[in-house]
Amino acid sequence: MLYTVANGLSKAAGLFLVKIQMDPTLIPTDQYGLIAILTAVVGIGGPILTLSLPLALMHILSTTRDPDRDAAAFTTFAFVLGLVVTVGGVCIWQAEAIGAWLFDNETAGVDPGLYGSLGLAVVLATAFEALSHLGYVLAQIRERVVFYSATLLSRFAVVIGANIVLVVWLGKGLEGALWALALAGAAGALVMNSYLLATTTWRIDLGVFRRMVRYSAPLMINSLAIPFLYAGDRLLMEELAPAITLSIYDMAAKLAGVLNVIVVQGFQSAFNAIGLKEHGATGGGALHRRTFRHYVVFGGGFALGLSLFAGDALALLLDKDGQALLAAEPYVFPLALGLVGYGLFIIASNILLAREKTRTISLVVVTSALLNLGLNVVLIPTMGAMGASLATLVSYTVLAVGAGVAAQQSEGIRFRWEHLGGVVLVVCLLYAASRPVLEWALVPRLAALAGLMALYPFGVLLVRVYAWSEVMRGADLVRNRIEQRRRR
Repeated sequence: MLYTVANGLSKAAGLFLVKIQMDPTLIPTDQYGLIAILTAVVGIGGPILTLSLPLALMHILSTTRDPDRDAAAFTTFAFVLGLVVTVGGVCIWQAEAIGAWLFDNETAGVDPGLYGSLGLAVVLATAFEALSHLGYVLAQIRERVVFYSATLLSRFAVVIGANIVLVVWLGKGLEGALWALALAGAAGALVMNSYLLATTTWRIDLGVFRRMVRYSAPLMINSLAIPFLYAGDRLLMEELAPAITLSIYDMAAKLAGVLNVIVVQGFQSAFNAIGLKEHGATGGGALHRRTFRHYVVFGGGFALGLSLFAGDALALLLDKDGQALLAAEPYVFPLALGLVGYGLFIIASNILLAREKTRTISLVVVTSALLNLGLNVVLIPTMGAMGASLATLVSYTVLAVGAGVAAQQSEGIRFRWEHLGGVVLVVCLLYAASRPVLEWALVPRLAALAGLMALYPFGVLLVRVYAWSEVMRGADLVRNRIEQRRRR
């Protein structure tokens, strides 16, 4: 729950950031989407530089009693630091060329004189992202939830403060926004690496490192494929569509990303370590099977609510100069549903990680990423942002189903796919019913949308994902806990 609260607060801070970055007097609207390019590159480049070793570290510390595992964290840190310094040094030397490659968009009007600064911001932000991963993994494994959450929130505080100084006060525009993200990455890396170095044994063990590399080797390609699934569409859209289309699509992705930050990332932060520990203790996937149903219901409901009120949320966020971005509203629904699928992938892949079936995970992820690439190349030129949205939905569906089927075969369990189908049916019907309502005046529109959202729990009962008896037992449990607290 604390992970979810922290991610929710950070997303609320992010909405404040959007108000700054979407002010066309500070950053031109056509350049707003280019901020997503930095996010995409950092999201792809950071994990690549770690070679998926944080996952190997999580595995060895959660599921094994390896006598040398005390040296695993520092050994991994030393290797990743050396790799980041080496690769980062080369990239800093080529910063201007990197900036030109990323930001040379004729319709966005970026000053070529800024390419060097923009490229350097991207390189440093990527390096800091890579260096912070191991500390976050250690905090998750040790269940240091408060520390993890406080660091996450402080990172967003740095982003906002730096944007206020660089973008608002100093008028640095796009350059200021990108350097703000680099500064936030530096703050996160400093805190997390200090934590790692203060709480681990400073010893390098090549034996345990070799075992970790064997485990993570098939996952290394995932370091490219998974971030590409999340952000590669924006990289392709920069080449295949006008800058304003990228800005509109990125706005939709940010709204859908509310689900990713609050539901998926909060869930992933808690479940990755807990799921591995539970599997190591019981040798089975019972927890994963139970979690599947609850996640489907909660994730589906969140995606529905986000999609129903997306238009009004945009109207609240945008001023009259940013009205072009209101066109993002219809793309939120497929993107949000796709992210629900990513959460299901997390559940299933956790079983495969525990079983050391990393090659299977890589096969599923690479297949989904290649499908995403092909669909985006075909659909973006003909359908624009909607093509990218549908490509994301299809790719995440393949990712979830592929990993789920593999986990079932590995563990001898069966996920209740009919529950997923039932929830998706309810969500789609309620969303379709909301389309005519969007033309109504504000008060009746909000009332109707709230009414549709209120129908969701009844729809879940109707398709028998939950039984009424379970609802009553849950209500009794809540009442009992409330009474216990009152007695205290």
